[in-house]
Formats: sequence, structure tokens, C-alpha cells
Amino acid sequence: VSVLRHPEWHTPARVAEYEREFARGLKRACHLVAVSEFTRRETAALLGWPLERISVAYNGAREHLRPVPVEACAPVLRKYGLAP
Repeated sequence: VSVLRHPEWHTPARVAEYEREFARGLKRACHLVAVSEFTRRETAALLGWPLERISVAYNGAREHLRPVPVEACAPVLRKYGLAP
């Protein structure tokens, strides 16, 4: 959805690919899957799709996705001038 809402966040090649391929794929779809309720509603608004035809399937957690210790983050935060 971000390509449609914010094309400036993507490379011109990616935007062009979406312009070529997305509408064709959408015509073939009978149902869409979104990663959040916000994305579901945003998709419905952008595409004019009824909410009943868009389901939410939340992203699952993976074992390797866990909090990083503060001491491991500190050098990276300093490098980019970011606050903890």
C-alpha cells in the first residue's frame, strides 16, 4: 500500500512496476490479506474494496526477533546521533 500512498518512498523502477502489474493482479484477486487493521482500512480506502473482501493476518514473531541488549545498541545509536 505504501507504493500507492507514498510513491516518493520507493525507487522509480518499483513505482513503474506497480503501475504496470498491480492493477492486473488486483483484477484477478477475489480477496486480499493485510498485515494490520490499519492496512486493511487503508487498502479498502485506496482501492475502493469492501472491507469484507480484505482479511488481516498479523505478522508472527520469530525466535531471532527479540530485544537487543542496550550495550549492543549504544555504538549504533552514537554513530547515527540517535537517542536511546
